[in-house]
Amino acid sequence: ALWDLKGKRDGKSIVELLGGSLEASVPAYKTVWSAEDAIRGATEGFRAIKLHLGSVQSVAQVRETRKAVGPEMEVMADAFMKWDVETTLSAAQKMAECDLKWLEEPLPPDDLEGYARLRDESAIAIAGGEHEFTAEGFRPLIEQALHAVVQPDVCWCGGLTELLKIYELAENCGVRVCPHRGAEVWALHAVAAVDPDPLAESGRPWMTWVQGQPEIRNGRVQLNDTPGFGVMFDSTFA
Repeated sequence: ALWDLKGKRDGKSIVELLGGSLEASVPAYKTVWSAEDAIRGATEGFRAIKLHLGSVQSVAQVRETRKAVGPEMEVMADAFMKWDVETTLSAAQKMAECDLKWLEEPLPPDDLEGYARLRDESAIAIAGGEHEFTAEGFRPLIEQALHAVVQPDVCWCGGLTELLKIYELAENCGVRVCPHRGAEVWALHAVAAVDPDPLAESGRPWMTWVQGQPEIRNGRVQLNDTPGFGVMFDSTFA
């Protein structure tokens, strides 16, 4: 809210306050639940998708999805904290042939010892962090390279100021940042302004009470020039 007020006071979009450009067009990826969803994402212009994995047929899911979208589409996978270390290592070895960009949150977020093993032994890069809070909470994940990609959720990690601190920590340690739900405006302005390798995750389609959210078109999202975050709220949902 304070960032939004500052932008409105100065007559600038948040991306401009952060030193970025309104001309920025950010590539996005779509989070999907099946190979059929992935195919729809490809027809919508997405060049990257993230597949939520089931607990039993995960390897088959990934293989089916890779076959459906072809070799050019970037594919990631999210295990949503359902696995242990041995399950993850076994699955990663089997899925490596599918050219996954990353495997997200296979373990509970506080299993730092487990993530250290995955860092050293997994055949696929590990991502995570949406359930971590504050830049200090992210420090061990980043400084020990427990995740190759950290995924702070700006609404949970402490706001835009904390997200910027996380970006700075990660830059100093050579770790990539890819915010959770990054296509939503709360993180999108930072992704557009400070991320050297921007990629924005599709947002929550049920948040229809947030008006003015930039749409993803042909796999990319363009910021608007409205001061602040550029959104308003539908008061009928209050």
